[in-house]
Amino acid sequence: MPSIPVGFAQAKFEFGTTSVTRQMCFTLAFGQHSSDGDDLEAHELANDLATRFSTVFTAPNTSTGWTFFGVTAQVQEIADSQDVAHSDREITVSGTWNPVSLPVNCAILVEKHTSKGGKRYRGRMYVPPCYISANNVGPSGNIQAAEWTTLGTRWNAFYQSLVSPGSGRRYQPVLLHNQKEGGATNYIPTEITSFAVDPMVATQRKRLR
Repeated sequence: MPSIPVGFAQAKFEFGTTSVTRQMCFTLAFGQHSSDGDDLEAHELANDLATRFSTVFTAPNTSTGWTFFGVTAQVQEIADSQDVAHSDREITVSGTWNPVSLPVNCAILVEKHTSKGGKRYRGRMYVPPCYISANNVGPSGNIQAAEWTTLGTRWNAFYQSLVSPGSGRRYQPVLLHNQKEGGATNYIPTEITSFAVDPMVATQRKRLR
């Protein structure tokens, strides 16, 4: 697993649905934006991320039966100490959209792009399928063009809300790296420059014990 360097953070975006008991999530890492000198603080980060995400991904475009429960932020303050906090309880979104739902083991695959080439400098997030209708997915898993464009627009809006909000603190999404892969130099996180939605629906394979 990639390590979180001192001064950086990892946030877990948490979801639940009435059809399964366990929560689902995706993670995204953050660094201190170059324009902001203050250190990251877990509770502030969790609240800001949950608010900005729920401003873009609202109840009318979230499937009924799904709930966005907020964000848990984990800030690496020093080498052996982390500040962990969850966003305030009222920052949640319960879906009011009623599409034909995809199976819960499907996912919207969102790619994390950076300015560097190579597999090491690409990441991805498996986002729960609560923002897409099964009617807009073809038999081979391809997302209908208009739906794919809408999803891409929303993810771009979320990215922009992080790096260039109209007001409030700016947060720089980053890609974490495994320290064992390249030593101290390659351990430095890489800035994410954009998000991109894959045109094919993905699946989440879980091991049963």
